[in-house]
Amino acid sequence: MTLQPGERLRELQARHFEGLTRRQLQLLGALDLGYLVEEIARANSITAGTVRRELGMLAVRVLEPVGLPPYRGVLRKWVSLHYGCCTRGAMQLVENGHLFDRGDQPGAAWTG
Repeated sequence: MTLQPGERLRELQARHFEGLTRRQLQLLGALDLGYLVEEIARANSITAGTVRRELGMLAVRVLEPVGLPPYRGVLRKWVSLHYGCCTRGAMQLVENGHLFDRGDQPGAAWTG
């Protein structure tokens, strides 16, 4: 059954998910800012396949339990709707310039 737009929005707003790791928050923050998978991978020194897999697993864990399709676009909308709660850490990483911190350079932000 396909949810109508208003129902889908209500489901997205109501779906809370706690316990995201720093890496997951980094990926979600980058996704919400419109970075391409390849850009996220390069910035985090991982493969594009790893980014796709991790975002896919997050989409399944966050969205499927409430009947939402586990697509990156839907996950991106969920991220932006939950900056005040579940994904607050992603917004903080963005605001503090730590979205693309590398493990080999603690505290150093990715610059491009």
